[in-house]
Amino acid sequence: SLGVNVEMKYSSKYRKGKQYYAWWQTNCCRLVLDLVFYIKLKYQIAIKFTRTYLGKDLAKHWDEIFDTITDDYPEFAFSLINFWSKIGSVDDLKKVVKLMDGQYMPNENQVFQRFLMKAMQNPEKYSKFVSQLKLF
Repeated sequence: SLGVNVEMKYSSKYRKGKQYYAWWQTNCCRLVLDLVFYIKLKYQIAIKFTRTYLGKDLAKHWDEIFDTITDDYPEFAFSLINFWSKIGSVDDLKKVVKLMDGQYMPNENQVFQRFLMKAMQNPEKYSKFVSQLKLF
């Protein structure tokens, strides 16, 4: 499936500062982001998240994506959330936050709140991650 990614038309949408790439196009940012999903998630889930849920469909499936990653891959979820909190606190990386928000619509506050709610509902599973979060 990553072969399909490499064969897509190149997108330079990031230059306009709204998102990393146009849907159904690719660039090095998309390749890296998709590759992370293929490395960390089961193959069929990675295909669904990188090939099926695109563009406007992504917003419709955001709850499923969030729940799958946090329920089935809590360590990976923690890494993503911690990364997001770090880039959000560094002035030089504000453009990265804007591009990620435009691409994946994570809404930083909602993600933190939802993750913390899951942690309160299941402290045995999530407490070690919550205690390590570097909240800004």
